Amino acid sequence: PHSALSAHQTLSRVNLLIRENYVDPDRIKPYDMFLAALDTIQKTVPEVMVDDSQAPKQITISVGEVRQAFDLGELHQLWEVTMALRDIFRFLQNRIADPTQRRDIEYAAINGMLSTLDPHSVLLKPESFDEVKLQTKGEFGGLGIVISLRDGALTVMTPIEGTPASQVGLKAKDTIVKIGEESTMSMALDEAVQRLRGRAGSKVVMWIQRKNWSEPRKFVLTRAVIKIESVASELLPDGVGYIKLKSFQNNSYDDLQAHLEKLRHKNHDAELSGLVLDMRNNPGGLLDQAISISDRFIDRGPLVFTVSEGSRLREVKTAHPSAEDRKFPIAVLLNGGSASASEIVSGALKNTDRALIIGQQSFGKGSVQVLYDFKDHSALKLTISQYLTPGEESIQSVGITPDVQIVPAMIEALNAHLFVDDDSPREKDLERHLDRHGAVSQVAPGKQLKITYLLPKEKAAAAGDPNGVAEPEPDEYEPARILGAFEYDFETRLAHDVLAHTHSMDRKVMLTESLPLLAARAREQEELITQRLGELGVDWSAGPVKPEPGTPRAEVQIKGDSFAAPAVAGSVLTLTGTVRNVGDAPLYRVYGVTASDNPLFKGQEFIFGKVMPGQTRTWDIKVKLPADMGSRADSVTLALGDFRSVARDVSSLTFVHITEQQRPRFAFRTRLDDWTSGNGDGTLQVGESVEFLVDVRNLGPGVAEDVTVSLKNLSGKALFLARGRTKVGKLAVGQSKTASFSFTAKAPTATADLRLLIWDGALGAPLAKTLHLPVVAERKRQVEDVSLRAICRSTEPLKPCRVAVYGGADLQAAPLGDLRRGTLVHGVAKFGGWYRIVLPPRDAAAAREGGGELAKVGYVQRQDVEVGKLKRYSPAGFTALVGQAPPQISLLLPSLVTEADGLRLKAQLQDDRQLKDVFVFVNEKKVFLKGLAASKRGSLGVQAELDVPIKLKEGANQIAIILRADDDMVDRKVFGLFRSGPQVATKLLPEARKAPAAAAAPAAAQP
Repeated sequence: PHSALSAHQTLSRVNLLIRENYVDPDRIKPYDMFLAALDTIQKTVPEVMVDDSQAPKQITISVGEVRQAFDLGELHQLWEVTMALRDIFRFLQNRIADPTQRRDIEYAAINGMLSTLDPHSVLLKPESFDEVKLQTKGEFGGLGIVISLRDGALTVMTPIEGTPASQVGLKAKDTIVKIGEESTMSMALDEAVQRLRGRAGSKVVMWIQRKNWSEPRKFVLTRAVIKIESVASELLPDGVGYIKLKSFQNNSYDDLQAHLEKLRHKNHDAELSGLVLDMRNNPGGLLDQAISISDRFIDRGPLVFTVSEGSRLREVKTAHPSAEDRKFPIAVLLNGGSASASEIVSGALKNTDRALIIGQQSFGKGSVQVLYDFKDHSALKLTISQYLTPGEESIQSVGITPDVQIVPAMIEALNAHLFVDDDSPREKDLERHLDRHGAVSQVAPGKQLKITYLLPKEKAAAAGDPNGVAEPEPDEYEPARILGAFEYDFETRLAHDVLAHTHSMDRKVMLTESLPLLAARAREQEELITQRLGELGVDWSAGPVKPEPGTPRAEVQIKGDSFAAPAVAGSVLTLTGTVRNVGDAPLYRVYGVTASDNPLFKGQEFIFGKVMPGQTRTWDIKVKLPADMGSRADSVTLALGDFRSVARDVSSLTFVHITEQQRPRFAFRTRLDDWTSGNGDGTLQVGESVEFLVDVRNLGPGVAEDVTVSLKNLSGKALFLARGRTKVGKLAVGQSKTASFSFTAKAPTATADLRLLIWDGALGAPLAKTLHLPVVAERKRQVEDVSLRAICRSTEPLKPCRVAVYGGADLQAAPLGDLRRGTLVHGVAKFGGWYRIVLPPRDAAAAREGGGELAKVGYVQRQDVEVGKLKRYSPAGFTALVGQAPPQISLLLPSLVTEADGLRLKAQLQDDRQLKDVFVFVNEKKVFLKGLAASKRGSLGVQAELDVPIKLKEGANQIAIILRADDDMVDRKVFGLFRSGPQVATKLLPEARKAPAAAAAPAAAQP
């Protein structure tokens, strides 16, 4: 990291590289880049707020309560942006002490600037750059195991054959307990990977727990070079080879050659009769590998053109003639996940008529990036050129158009996917994508052959139910077979059959010879789809070739079941589409597709089929709403289509209203139990193994269905975490339970640092806090059995005087509560200036129900108590703290739908201890920040008010309020408001004109 933020070495270097190398100089707009840099900084650093209302003359930066205005002057050149940011960096550096956060500010500013150029230019942090280098290199020093986290434990998923892991006998489902002397309990997956990888030839020690082993066993492994396989292959019947090309890395071309030889050997040393080259979901990689692989199959002519610096510079890569036998036809499989280098190869093969392309339109990334690495080990990935396929055709934002388009269809009673060809995001969907250079593809999308095929039911289920409600049924339709290590699915089977029916290497001839086969497959699938829809009561007949006399006319209505009251997050919402034929001739193959800003309701398909004159048809869609969804309103438009495009312009609009579930709000207390395993003083000493107890309480207002508590070790080898995850289960409002952990202090350290995380598996509702446990010198236990009376040394006689009770014999230990003056408690041990005392529950019934005081023991300073004569203890004199809890936002939401262009957000803000700040985002832009450190304490703690005007854009608006008590303890309210413009308002159904308001967020239960 830089020692000084204002030094901005990386920023200066990035701006120089942009000026000298960026592909399109016209996109470099210094003023826009400057504003984007500031916006990204304020999103990255909570304390920072940017006021650009006086721009372009002046901007004001706030860090907490400190504000400073900056005169901008002219920002026409990149060096002027560098100088303007330098002054702002200096201002921020003086108020942000953390060097890592200062580093992240510069990275955020740079990535904000780059975001104005294109979606692929980005600054990679050192950790991200390391992973990119690893992936492109194609090999690393490691052990040869695939690992994952299963139920919080680091688990071996697969040992790769022939690697150090398999050679020492590691097995799937083994649990890695320790790496070296460090526990893996609550270790993040990327941390474990970093510790297991290393220089080939170096050693690593692991402790492995296996089922039926009484204790973990030690394994010593020597790291070796592990190759990342980017190529897989299989020999299909008829001598057709299949190669799966997963990515383009340093060894991809060599691996492809090796697999071709392997396939030839399997084919009795005869040349293949054809090759299926599967590049579905291949994201790309190294350009030189794409060129080499293209050259492997093409004898002559250009393979790819690159155009850079605003189209002024042009370079061409040309195929090399070779005596190597390449005489077999090729079919390439693509989909929306095929991008960049995979598009270079498929574009070269298609545009030289060397291969037939089957599948879906590819991603459309026609740009080239290079990596520039810096001294801080970060790297700039910068777009320097666009590439053109042979014929100098650009695929940028268009993609490779397949010769045979394949559309997978899924048809279930509550979930259909038949009419939206492919809703996967493409390059054209990315913000600020580059414009294409030159001509579009030879065949425009939609003009090629098209086959819609019915997905086997088990594959549709495996792909996931987008609506979350459809139940898979036993498959009756053409199940996908598995051959070897790959899936012989519809696309692969079709490509295989095409190659088995042709011997030409010319794409156009292949297509002509395959037309009868392709037409037959299309008919087969159409019959299957018609049959499946018939089972669901839909007449999917196409009608006569010549239309009947008369004029069909459709009316449509869409309605949700959330009008009387908002649907609750976590429930199943039903959308009903109704079509009526008000004409005098039949409508055939009528369907509808929804449009919405909410992805849950976008692209939902309704199937109505044949609708006779006067007939009404309905179709229901059930959508499972995520349990953690915030309150919001969304417009949903249902637009019709049909066999003869009669209903093409018919649509209907409705609103869907959702209110969030009541969420739990957690409070916690911590204490350390070393009575049986240590000296019993409730604090940690070097060498001591202890139980660490976390009392978790649900303050409400919602029930927590599935609570988990975890600890993460932040002290490295100084602490060994033996048990770091506990499943608490259900917590009713007001209920408390205890999570137990264990760890050992291994080496001297001032504090044992741990990251505590409490969350509900159903609703999230996380609470995270960094704990600093004091590590103190060894103290001897002096056993006593005495009655102790709480005494008060206050000099203010009218002020209530109470004695603090701690979780350990140290002022840095967590406070548990306090004792009223005169309270008698049972003392059981003494540690220098501290007593250990017993704290029984206030009443047995509350304890049995889980709402009583869970802390059985505590510690008081010797100066705060005196030895009493009576042993009649007074549990009612102990007042327990609820514990640490996040702050609270109490907000009454306005109507979820409004025609106003703005409103005032009003909320009550509260915390038991302190408030730090509150900020508001509207549509991802920070619009408000206020420091709350000076807020006054009242009877319910520290309180403040939020009252801020916000502006709304037409359509969906996402609002977020974030309240912080400190850097860890945070409350959030996220909700959506829909601003309906005049055009939308006139289309509203009468019952939807007044949107119901979301229920008020109830106040949390008070202790």
